[in-house]
Amino acid sequence: MARLLDPTYAVQQKFDGKRIILNIDRTSVTAYNRDGLQCDISKNIVTEAKLFSPLAPLVMDSEWIRETNNLYAFDLLEIDGIDLRPTRFIDRIQQLTKTLNAAQTSLIHPARTEVEETAKIALLKRINELNLEGIVFKHIPSPYRIDRDPRQFKYKFTLVSSFIVVKRNEKDSVDLAAYDDRNQLIDVGTVKIRNRLFNPILKEGMIVDVRYAHAYPSHKLCQPRMISIRDDLQPNSCLLSQLRYKAVSPIAV
Repeated sequence: MARLLDPTYAVQQKFDGKRIILNIDRTSVTAYNRDGLQCDISKNIVTEAKLFSPLAPLVMDSEWIRETNNLYAFDLLEIDGIDLRPTRFIDRIQQLTKTLNAAQTSLIHPARTEVEETAKIALLKRINELNLEGIVFKHIPSPYRIDRDPRQFKYKFTLVSSFIVVKRNEKDSVDLAAYDDRNQLIDVGTVKIRNRLFNPILKEGMIVDVRYAHAYPSHKLCQPRMISIRDDLQPNSCLLSQLRYKAVSPIAV
């Protein structure tokens, strides 16, 4: 909350996709992953990126959402051959937003970024309402860094739900399930036993609380982490209806 209200921090929507550094030259478009290795990206993204060739060399940092084939750019590193990495984040994001909005591209978008306190709070609430992944706090005066910046912070929305242990696995993990509306147990995935105190006592039939980011349409949990054993709950408390599913659209509106 302190960072949300801090005027030196902007709030930007966080995306659950593949990190892409998009390098646009006069005659080519090349995608690189976070390690600097060339990687694949959809032909439609490449075609649309070529619209920016008059401003090349142009380099943007982004997330590619494969499911919807959309690219969300969250930083601008270079434009028209000018290196923007040493400049302030606020200047880079304003130039990026202006450039992408002027092109009116349908697949490449600027990540929604807010600076004013009221708008930051509204964005946070909206992302939570839409079951989107979370937000990133960007330090407004900071230059660009490809590695982890200690002045930037991620905040992921998570949920805690209760599940039945249906199988104890050999590699310090258990399979989990929950009841659907027909009273049938539905598999929701596997979680590791990280707490040494849980390891010797955890067995089939027990109920555990698990923190997770969201559930996929297959009901499998994303980034599950066991946090406690619940000996105060009955199996009928473990319902599939408690799951929060991944949003269909990654756009915050």
